[in-house]
Amino acid sequence: MQPISAKTGGTVVRVVNGDGQVWVPDVRTLDANAGAERGGINWMGIINRDARSLKGVDQDPLIPGWLGALLVGGLLAWGWSRDGDHRKIKKALGRDNDGESDDNDGADIKADKTGPDVVPAPS
Repeated sequence: MQPISAKTGGTVVRVVNGDGQVWVPDVRTLDANAGAERGGINWMGIINRDARSLKGVDQDPLIPGWLGALLVGGLLAWGWSRDGDHRKIKKALGRDNDGESDDNDGADIKADKTGPDVVPAPS
């Protein structure tokens, strides 16, 4: 690193001292016309050249707003239909499990009572 650093006017500094402890020198911001001194024993300098330029920023959405609203609405409707009361929705739409029209007004919908409703408390 030393030859590359010397060609560009920089320096190489160890950040671990002889005891194995990490030592970080003070960092100072220097003007471009600050002179030849860009570092010392306890400090190193970074030259501020004001070499930055922002021409413009373009921000494009990932998807259009109307498509996002449609997706969110569709996912909400799908999730609601998959909820525990989806049989009521199908009844309201007049469809059974096959997607065909249901003419029996929900007479085939029964509550699922396979297990106990109340769990006895431990004694």
